[in-house]
Amino acid sequence: MIKSYGTGLNAPSVVMLEQVELSPAEQTEAAARRATYLANAAWASRHAALIGRTCAGRFVCIAGGELFVADTPAEAHALAGTAHPDEVGATYSTRVPDQQRPKIYAH
Repeated sequence: MIKSYGTGLNAPSVVMLEQVELSPAEQTEAAARRATYLANAAWASRHAALIGRTCAGRFVCIAGGELFVADTPAEAHALAGTAHPDEVGATYSTRVPDQQRPKIYAH
């Protein structure tokens, strides 16, 4: 867990790292949630061309191998959560760009 302490923009912040031990049941649940997320992300990757063509400028959320499209992230997550309540916290979501633009990588 990462916690940041400090107030205001100019105040020095202190970052504290703390390792939290999970029970075997919590570890199993986290592993299952991660596997579900990865499956949803893989589904999005396989259908990226279709999503890009049909959902430009909108938010998408993938749950249970289904695509949910909305105008806001909250709406997309609500649609996915209603259809797949067991996958809350394991969905894949993103905003689909409304047009193709060149990517500039600089630092």
